[in-house]
Amino acid sequence: MKQRFSALDIAALSAEVRSKLVGLRLQNVYDLNNKTYLFKFSKADVKELFLVESGIRMHVTKYAREKSNTPSAFAMKLRKHLRTRRCSSFEQLGIDRIIDMKFGENETANHVIIEFYASGNIILTDHEYRILSLLRVVDLDKASDGKEEGEDATKSKMQKKAEFEASSDSVQFKSLLDAFGEGDELFKSFVGKPQKGFVLFENVGAVKPVSSSEERPEAVGGDSWIQSDFYQHRFAQISELPVELKADPNTVVDGSQKQKLVEFASFNDAVDEFFSHIEHQRLQLAARRAELAAQRKLEAVKAGHENHVRGLEVAQETSMRQAQAIEANLQLVDAVILATRSYLATGMDWIDFAQMLKDEQKRGNQLARVITGLKLEIGMLISVDIDIYNSAYGNARRYYESKKTAESKQAKTLQVVSKAMKLAEKKIQEELRHTDRKQEQANLMLTAKIRKPYWFEKFLWFISSENYLVVGGRDAQQNEILVRRYLKKGDVYVHADLHGAASVIVINTSDQSRESVGTSDDECTIPPTTLLQAGSMSVCQSKAWEAKIVTSAWWVHSHQVSKTAPTGEYLGTGSFMIRGKKNFLPPVPLVYGFGIIIIPGSLLDSAQDYTYSYLDLLTGAPTIRDTILNAIPVCGPWSAMQRYKYKAKLVPGALKRGKAAKTIQAAFLAMAGAEAQKETDEQARGFAGTQRNLIRVVPENDMILACLGKVKVVVGEEGKSGSNSKGGKSKGKH
Repeated sequence: MKQRFSALDIAALSAEVRSKLVGLRLQNVYDLNNKTYLFKFSKADVKELFLVESGIRMHVTKYAREKSNTPSAFAMKLRKHLRTRRCSSFEQLGIDRIIDMKFGENETANHVIIEFYASGNIILTDHEYRILSLLRVVDLDKASDGKEEGEDATKSKMQKKAEFEASSDSVQFKSLLDAFGEGDELFKSFVGKPQKGFVLFENVGAVKPVSSSEERPEAVGGDSWIQSDFYQHRFAQISELPVELKADPNTVVDGSQKQKLVEFASFNDAVDEFFSHIEHQRLQLAARRAELAAQRKLEAVKAGHENHVRGLEVAQETSMRQAQAIEANLQLVDAVILATRSYLATGMDWIDFAQMLKDEQKRGNQLARVITGLKLEIGMLISVDIDIYNSAYGNARRYYESKKTAESKQAKTLQVVSKAMKLAEKKIQEELRHTDRKQEQANLMLTAKIRKPYWFEKFLWFISSENYLVVGGRDAQQNEILVRRYLKKGDVYVHADLHGAASVIVINTSDQSRESVGTSDDECTIPPTTLLQAGSMSVCQSKAWEAKIVTSAWWVHSHQVSKTAPTGEYLGTGSFMIRGKKNFLPPVPLVYGFGIIIIPGSLLDSAQDYTYSYLDLLTGAPTIRDTILNAIPVCGPWSAMQRYKYKAKLVPGALKRGKAAKTIQAAFLAMAGAEAQKETDEQARGFAGTQRNLIRVVPENDMILACLGKVKVVVGEEGKSGSNSKGGKSKGKH
């Protein structure tokens, strides 16, 4: 199985990557591990993630990945020299496995050289290719030694091969030249032209399984088809295989087929799917290893306790047996003790006593034969330990007391062993859950494609209960952009005379064209409830929230908003002149909400236009019939979220926005988990689990950015209002 790029792969991929990255600015660089780096490029609404694994692969990826909490020294160096710089070129050096990425122009330019041969390397240079930093430092002495050994091994292998006839008339030589010519033509056809991609799959039911899952991480997981290789061209050896024109690795074309090809629209997509699938399976292997290690650790703790209890039981049995042996031979034991004392009383030392004991045993002395050994340091005679300074009854009593002590220890051990086992199991399970959470997060990120954000997500926004899009500015600059770029005829501008109040626009999403809404400039077709909810957004984003002041907002038509100031006056950024009458709204309560909107899979790649037809499909209350692939956090008036399945009420309080966002996400995860456990139907349980996974992978920064600050979070029964709506697919679907 192919594990790294060839020169042909790099040539086939370079044109496509060049078309995606050249002209974009490098926003940041992340290190995923010590060999893999992620370059984040962006320009206006275009964002690309370029992944490089030194010596192995490179491609633009559509999957998110877990990043290191602390960037490495090399990542910091790349950030220092390259961040905010524009990628001006992306070239392969000849036909070598080397890529030259250029950032900037002329003397301010920097180059990133990516090597894909041997162990690979990533090198940062200046405009004259002087090295500024590099990922891997190579010891030339060790490298030369390894090279000589490799050359010797290659020569020895070549000597075993049959001699090659190199004459001009040789058939082998001509065939080789023809193959070289075809290879050159194929290579030239790849240069400057994106290629289709193919991934080869093998049927595990039709091929012999591999003996080690380490060598084949894709084989773990129970799929009927496993990845084997990837290609940028339909070569002769794979030209006869059945082809699927979709990236669905688990679709079985024929159970008797041993292999199949899956065709991708581009070679980059094929490579991204191939390696992302490998990463996904490796995470599954890591999770399985962690689970097995936790089980072994728990079994070791259990075995230790059992051995300790068993040792105490053996000690009791031994003490009882020895005590009974002494009681059965009281006279003999007393005679041995008295004889030993009498010899020692004469001044005989232990060494002489031991020698005398041997002599007496040879002569057949019955008392001497009873003594099988001496413990000179503690004054004991063995086979059964007899204390010579104690009587036979005293020795028996000592063994009974020893038995009682062991019995008491065993009772205490049995009392605490259950508690100790529970504590050990709890600790191990907690460690396992912590590991599982991290791996599950990374796994979910690899299985969920990166979603292209909608244009309004960079602003404050929500969807009203009548399904109108309401957008507000986060600051003065966003207020300026919002009015200048997005305020059209038929829309409504909402504001409040309060410090910090947001400029809010209600986008008219009626079926009529936005350019021809209404017959008069003074006619408003937007429902009063939507206007009131828009006013609530403006007020709650102002200082009135922290001061807990209940007040009202006002609205005007789009033609009443102007950037033209009266003579002699100046309007700053985010300030506008309102001409004509302001329509004041009723006072709004300081009650906000936080919810989750589900995006159907059909909308992930939808065009970012201004028809707003996709608003009818966004839902806050998904049903089991929906195909859901992503979730968006949204913060808006509480009255606009009554039909949301996952919602939390926000009122003025002391909780900061970061803590509030984490609290809300944890509550939503608990709600989805409880629903999954409650469901008896397998499909419904799986649907609830999918929702939980989508909520889990919502980026923490997105949750924090959407949430209000200085709040009190109310989730569950306490957060319910008088509405008994259970949500569903209606006009708003929220």
